[in-house]
Amino acid sequence: AIDSRIASSLTETRKIAEMVFSSELSYASICDASHSFNESNSELKRLKDDIKKFNDENPSCYAAEKRYCVQAKMRTEGYYCVDNSGIAGYIANCSGTNISCSAL
Repeated sequence: AIDSRIASSLTETRKIAEMVFSSELSYASICDASHSFNESNSELKRLKDDIKKFNDENPSCYAAEKRYCVQAKMRTEGYYCVDNSGIAGYIANCSGTNISCSAL
């Protein structure tokens, strides 16, 4: 149940990211300099706090103008990743050099 809550929170970031993109024409501001959710967005802060409450870690967030990926460690094992291309699943490829849930 906890893993599904983490996955749900990550999936919810997609809606927020699309709203940010609609207003700014870029995904870049959804992440902060420490590569987690940008807390200046109250919805992203709420999701970040929710995820951290269940796994004791901040979610990872990498974004550029036209793409983003977010992932978090699951409680039982592995990671869950969501990106702008529609991928969502138990994979851990999201990084500063690979802004995607897909492998390079």
